[in-house]
Amino acid sequence: MTVLEVLKMELKELQGFTDEELQIYLENNDLASKESYVKTMRVQILQTALDVLGSMANNQSYFANKQHEDLNISDFATNLQNRIDQLNIQIRKLKIEQANNSSFTMFRE
Repeated sequence: MTVLEVLKMELKELQGFTDEELQIYLENNDLASKESYVKTMRVQILQTALDVLGSMANNQSYFANKQHEDLNISDFATNLQNRIDQLNIQIRKLKIEQANNSSFTMFRE
């Protein structure tokens, strides 16, 4: 599975961004879209998803064009902010785990 495919899964197949645009976000987080995904890239993938959602949240024209049968703009904005908050929490937890794992490795040597 490629990094781009994992990012799309993380974004839940969110519409509004082309593969080329997502590739730019990936490159900003030092990832290549066609590269094979490995678990050590998890924080970078989540950070990229957070960047994409942040851009979406700051784009008023996106909200103006957003139409759902069962979801109004206010609900969409709330759900978007909740997802951003979830990603922030996941990123913080993963960074703590990585720091703890590297500290543990240093003590074992």
